[in-house]
Amino acid sequence: MHMKKTLGLFLALFLSFGLAVSATSWVRLEPAEVVKRAKVAVVGKYDFSGKPVKGEGPLGEGYNFIVEKAYKGDDVAAILKVGIDMFDISWAKEFQQQGGTFLLFLEENNNKYLVPVGGPNGMIQMADGKVHEEDPVRREFYENYIKEREAAGKTVPVKPVKQEEAKGLMGFGPYLLPVTFILLAGGVAYFGTRKMLSKKS
Repeated sequence: MHMKKTLGLFLALFLSFGLAVSATSWVRLEPAEVVKRAKVAVVGKYDFSGKPVKGEGPLGEGYNFIVEKAYKGDDVAAILKVGIDMFDISWAKEFQQQGGTFLLFLEENNNKYLVPVGGPNGMIQMADGKVHEEDPVRREFYENYIKEREAAGKTVPVKPVKQEEAKGLMGFGPYLLPVTFILLAGGVAYFGTRKMLSKKS
């Protein structure tokens, strides 16, 4: 019995250590390299409500990203499919729920969607329109990146998504509320009619 407990504890520690290593395995990149590698630079939020597209590698979860503003790229759509490391999903959700957004620097890889340069290196947290970064050097770099483009009017037009494309990208999420309302209204009308008929009879 004691042997089983010891083995169980060892296995749990091993697995947790393995997860920690996987979650922090990205090499830290200099901001200048992140910007240079990026094909697209956008500000917005991930939409985690839909089912992700499965891809390959550490950035194998592709979610819709709702673009609010674009600083770099050709034909940037209002909704992009963007990869994210599975270990970053939890904190990214929490950050967005607190009102945060992301400045993403995206590049192409073997997947059918864009991915942040160097994983979390290309995911710059923003709060109240300002860069939310502990490292003062990195914070200043990205703040200057935004200021320079805003001052020079170098924002990229965001291409509206066609209604048919939006349906495919967004899934059923946007339609759940109206469908629920219609079903509830129908149910109320049905039972109301039955009640009136029963009174007449």
